[in-house]
Amino acid sequence: MGEQDVMKMQQRRDFLIKFCYWAVIDISAYNILPGYVRYLDEQEQPRWGPFSVVWGLAAVVWIKGIYPKAERLIDIILKKTGWVLTGILLVFMAFNILASVLALVRYDMRADGKAAVYRWEQAVDEHFDDVKMERIYPNAIRQ
Repeated sequence: MGEQDVMKMQQRRDFLIKFCYWAVIDISAYNILPGYVRYLDEQEQPRWGPFSVVWGLAAVVWIKGIYPKAERLIDIILKKTGWVLTGILLVFMAFNILASVLALVRYDMRADGKAAVYRWEQAVDEHFDDVKMERIYPNAIRQ
């Protein structure tokens, strides 16, 4: 790893740390300053208080403690097998998207009452019946 790469990594980490600190400060101000809270109450916004502060602190712990170690591990993996893993994941995602699109198209056709004519339609009907589709895509149910 070159000197420029190290500097870029440090700049990225420093930016993320500052962002997390400012997020914690902003969330704390939101929960501490009464005028700000009163204004937001008038806007009928929910207040998440301690929950948000804990998540802000968790983000700081992640950026300062876990992220540098994870980034080093990712760099090691990518140097050795990055292109191969990227290619495998690309092919997997392409087939995953194709299967999802075909299943949704066939689900819509079944809802219209169209029978399966082609082999791909029969295969989709066999593997992605209406019950399975309603479980996987609950918002795709026609009203």
